[in-house]
Order: sequence, then structure tokens, then C-alpha cells
Amino acid sequence: MKTKLMVAAALMTLFNTAGQAGQEIGVGVQNPTHQVGRGGFGVPRDPRPVPGDADLFERELERRAVAEAARKVEEERRAHEARAAEEAARKVDESGSEDYNVTVGDWENFNPLTAGGDVVVLDITEERKEEERQAQEARAEAERARLAELARIEKEKKEARANDIYTEMNVTMSYSFELSGDEHMTYSFYPETSGWHIFQTYGPTDMVMEIYHNGESIVNAGQSDGDGGIDNNELQHKYLEAGERYVVQVYLEYWTVFGSTILNVRAEDPLEKLYDPLKLGYAKKFWLDPSRSHFTTKFTPEESGWFLIETFSDDKDTVMEIYHPDGYSMVAAGESDGDKGVGNEELHLQYFYSGKTYTIQVYLQDSDDEGYAWVHVWKSHWNPLKL
Repeated sequence: MKTKLMVAAALMTLFNTAGQAGQEIGVGVQNPTHQVGRGGFGVPRDPRPVPGDADLFERELERRAVAEAARKVEEERRAHEARAAEEAARKVDESGSEDYNVTVGDWENFNPLTAGGDVVVLDITEERKEEERQAQEARAEAERARLAELARIEKEKKEARANDIYTEMNVTMSYSFELSGDEHMTYSFYPETSGWHIFQTYGPTDMVMEIYHNGESIVNAGQSDGDGGIDNNELQHKYLEAGERYVVQVYLEYWTVFGSTILNVRAEDPLEKLYDPLKLGYAKKFWLDPSRSHFTTKFTPEESGWFLIETFSDDKDTVMEIYHPDGYSMVAAGESDGDKGVGNEELHLQYFYSGKTYTIQVYLQDSDDEGYAWVHVWKSHWNPLKL
């Protein structure tokens, strides 16, 4: 009610003011007391308000109030956005990064998952997946190339081995031959396992030995005639790689003589196989001292025949016993320390039956000595004990 009275009072004031200034407000009144008629004569007007004028005026005021409020809201919004943009630019400057895609808006409450960020993350994820797929393909291609190269090398090695001009020797058999003058005997050897190998000659004549790999001698300088074997025979202890080709050449020290010899190569079992049964052509290396006075191993031949059982040590005198499956010693009385091998080492010739298990036991002659020793079994068409 108070509002209506105030509106009516304001309306009357506006009517009076408009009449004085000749303005039109709401209903187009030019004169508050007279209407303009034909001929310009004024006609007296009813001074009472026209019905509905107060309502129109009130609506006009409300419209203007709403418009003013909307203007203020818009100005505040623009000011807020400007402040947000300035703050975002300041943060970019401080971080030194130009990776932000600043959008005018409420930056402090920005959430990439709710503001379109999920699409960006998805794009990055797909891009990374594609990069990883390409990287995997590159790695797979590199691995295929590597395997292909290994296969090519292996094929070439097999072809070269098949066409080798020299006789191929192996650890299970020794090789016997005679030499005179400047003759020499040459063999190729392809180790089955990587590890230490021992090449040795047996015979009454002074021999010389060279071992080549890729055209270069691997024998230490001055040791081709080192006489490390029995009497003037050779013994070379070398680490060889499985599958590689090694060329072994043997000849006489003096060309004016004639001589016969046996050439043998044996591989050394790795330490983890020390207590496995002894295999033909493979030597067992072990340590002996007063607290460990002997080493025992067993051997079961796949075929019957004559076998040579040999020991070797670091300049120590070894003793060897060989026991039959029935338990008795097969070594002749007094021959356990017969010193028929290298220096004071042992070398025995025995006939073994296939499928039977024989026990070999090695000692040091002096119980207070200590050092490494080896024992191995090999076969020969000739008896080196009679050379």
C-alpha cells in the first residue's frame, strides 16, 4: 500500500513537470488542464488520473531497475574475467611455461576432466600407445635382424666346418701318427663347451705344438717347445670358446730324426660338475690338502675297450687307485705311484667293460702337500706306455 501511494505521488509530480516542459510521459499528455482540440482551443481536462497510468509507470520503473541491475552484473562479470585472465598470465610468466591454453573464465576452479580435458588426455593416451607400438615393432625388427645374423654366422660356420681341409679331432679319442724331417700334422678342433682345455703329446721324441685361432697363435711366446708334458712332449692349457675353430699343429723339434707320437685333447669340467660322474674326454679339477687328502670320482664307459686314466697336478706328486666294480684295486702292486705320467703324475692303461662303474681315487704322495690336481679318462688306438 505504501508503495502504491509513493508511486501515485511520483506520478503526479511527473505529470506536473511534463506539463510545464511540454514533454510526453506514458499517455501523451501535453497540458495537465487542457486538451488541444480543433482550432487550437483548449478544452478543460478532468484533473483526476487516467485509470491504468499508475500501473504503467510502476512497470516502467521496475523495467529500468532490472536493466540497471543487469548492467551492474555484466560489468562485475567482465571485471572478474579480466582479473582471472591477468592472474593466469602472471602464473604463466612465473613458471616460464607457455604450454597453457588459457581461456577466460574461472581459472582457479579449472578441472581438465570436466572442462574438456578428458578429450585431451584421451588424445595423449592414444598418441603414447601408438609410440609404444612403433617402439615395440622397432625392437622386434632389431631382434629379428640379430637372430638372422646369428643364424647366418652359424650357417657359415657349419658350412666351413663341413668343408674343413683338416681332420677334426675331439675329446673322446686320441690321434696317433709318425713324423720325419719337416713334416707336420694338423687338426681342427671345435670345442663343444666353453672352458679350459688341455692339449698334450705322448711319445719318445721331442715335439713342438702350435694352436691357432683366426690365424693367430694362442701359445705363449717361447712355449711352442715348452716340454710341459712327459719328457720332451708338449702340454698346453688353454681357455677355448664353444663352437669356435682352433687349428692344432704338431711337428718335430729336430728335422733330422724320425718319431711317432700321440696327440690328445681333453676338456675341463666346470666346478659345479665336480661331483658328477667322470665323462670320457673331460677332466675333473680339484683341490687337495692335509684336510682333504683324496678325491674320488666314478666312471662308467658306454663301450668296452682299453682306456687310459691320467692325473696331472701343479708340480706335485700324485698317487692313483682304480677300483673294480667288485671292490678290489686294479692297479698292480707298487704302481699306485708309478710316475708314468707328466713328471711325478700317474698314467694307467686299463680294460673297462661297458655299463660297469669303476671308482678312481687320487691322493698327493706327501700328505702335508696341497695344490690343484686333475684326473681324466681317454681312449687311444696305441698304448703310449710302450712308445
